[in-house]
Amino acid sequence: MPNYIIPFIRDEGRRGITTTARLSITTLKRMSVPAILQALTKCLTHWVKNTDEGHKAWQQSCGDFNIGDFAMYESTINQTIMHSTMKRYGLMNWTILDSGDLEPVPYDTILVDRSKLPDDWDNWLVS
Repeated sequence: MPNYIIPFIRDEGRRGITTTARLSITTLKRMSVPAILQALTKCLTHWVKNTDEGHKAWQQSCGDFNIGDFAMYESTINQTIMHSTMKRYGLMNWTILDSGDLEPVPYDTILVDRSKLPDDWDNWLVS
């Protein structure tokens, strides 16, 4: 079963990116990100419409249930949504990796300290 990591960002223009979150989601078959979001929206709409917990979460989000609200209610959703409902929409499981107010790290950030390696290791670098 395919697993996807979908990044979410809040970009506030001049303030830049202020909040990020990542959704790790497993689907029954390969899906595009728009199809995954559509399936997730249908599944969460079902939860809001058919459970007391979902209705309360919708009210508390002021009708703006986004990834932050999903992160806040994830354990409740996992306890109250039926696995059969998730499967109906092609979803198996999910985890929200909420980064809060952390800034994203540039992709090309070097993660090894070259100064801590032996000098002759530079000869191993491909030119």
